Amino acid sequence: MHVLNLSQKLYVKEKHQPRPTAPQSYPFEFVFPDKTPGSDEPLPPTFRAVQPLMESNVRYQILVQVVKSSLWPNEK
Repeated sequence: MHVLNLSQKLYVKEKHQPRPTAPQSYPFEFVFPDKTPGSDEPLPPTFRAVQPLMESNVRYQILVQVVKSSLWPNEK
């Protein structure tokens, strides 16, 4: 179950921008929010609990997706 799912576009190539001649780096900064959107409750800390018949955990993950133009649509 997802409690928080945020998306942020970090870079969009301009239509007539020249193609780079060397590998590029795209530095970015992403700040986790202090609270769940629409609530005053703080986000829970990361943890994992294992019991004989049950397991629960809270974890945070950043997924960076780079989509490039090519012959194949949406090459990632």
